[in-house]
Amino acid sequence: HKLAQALLIFLFFNLLIGVVYMIATVFKRGATRRADRSLIQLTSLLSDLVKAVLVILCILVIFKSLFNITAASFATSIGLITAALALAAKDTVENVICSIIILLDKPFLIGDYISVNGTSGNVEKIGLRRTVLRTDNKTLASVPNRDLTGNRLENVSNQTFRRFRQEIRLDRASTAAQLEQLVA
Repeated sequence: HKLAQALLIFLFFNLLIGVVYMIATVFKRGATRRADRSLIQLTSLLSDLVKAVLVILCILVIFKSLFNITAASFATSIGLITAALALAAKDTVENVICSIIILLDKPFLIGDYISVNGTSGNVEKIGLRRTVLRTDNKTLASVPNRDLTGNRLENVSNQTFRRFRQEIRLDRASTAAQLEQLVA
């Protein structure tokens, strides 16, 4: 009976996560039509955050239903588990806080070309723990969000001009006709 109840709880939370995903998709499509990169970023980050909270809540409710814990002992257990998880997942918590800082401060948006710690590329996704960049070599680079807020970040997309230097080397035996053809 308790396993069936736990399965129903799991399916209910899975349904809620599906609804969150659907709502996020609708908001992302609307933001994409309006070309609002800030709303796309906000929607992605908030949907990831809500999904994480729902997963944690699902696990806690399943444990409560399986082990029939009273409210006081459940609260104490949650406090102890939260403290242990906070210590164990210090880096993850730091990255989540840094993702919120990125969301509020907006040093870059999805689609911007940024450079941090020697890694450069277009921002593909800003997640809860990391930001994914598409590098010049067309590879994906994953940068922890704490590196983006704690180090020197350069947003190249906001430049008004880009310096470009091209060097053309000619052979001494080149004729004037060949040079004119090159220029044409």
